[in-house]
Amino acid sequence: MPKDAKQKEYENIVIGAGASGLMFAAHITNKKETLLIEGNSKVGVKIEISGGGRCNFTNKRIDLSDYLADKFFIEETLWQYSNSWLIEWFKSRGLEYTLKNGREYFSKKSSQELLAILKREIRGVTLINNCRVKFARKEGESFVVETNKGRFIAKRLIVASGGLSFPKLGASDIGYEIAKNFDHTIAPTKAALVGFTLQPQDAFFKALSGVSVEAKV
Repeated sequence: MPKDAKQKEYENIVIGAGASGLMFAAHITNKKETLLIEGNSKVGVKIEISGGGRCNFTNKRIDLSDYLADKFFIEETLWQYSNSWLIEWFKSRGLEYTLKNGREYFSKKSSQELLAILKREIRGVTLINNCRVKFARKEGESFVVETNKGRFIAKRLIVASGGLSFPKLGASDIGYEIAKNFDHTIAPTKAALVGFTLQPQDAFFKALSGVSVEAKV
């Protein structure tokens, strides 16, 4: 961590260096005035393992019916940042990709190729790893973020901490807690993707690893 990181007041503090946080930091113009906080020892941990290590970064078809959030917000977002826009953005930066099963776009080589692009694009941003956010609040016109590495201040706060899906990769409920503190309504969370935990007597199931089928439950 730079020696003056805690003394400086930033324009932006971004909580979370996953896909969303990295994309924001990649597009912000005042990178030298942006602080990116990550709880893990490195950025993009979930990106590395997604899609079996090749990262399925978007789909061929995306529309409003794929989301449960506010329809107007989703429509505006997809209009400005469509799947075709994302594909072109990565392509223009040298990513080789492939379409799998006619539906999903994957990095052709590995997720490391895609992650390397994002790392290049955030150069200039101040990054602090192994930094766990305790809480955030607003003081006057600034936001204050308290962490295990000290107190940071910025004019704008971007919460990109992700959901609760993978605690082993550092997932936490800090995003929900910050939202609650700012009086946002939180919908109850439910597991959407759950892995099987096999016991020794069930070892024969391992032959099914990697097999997928179209199904409705």
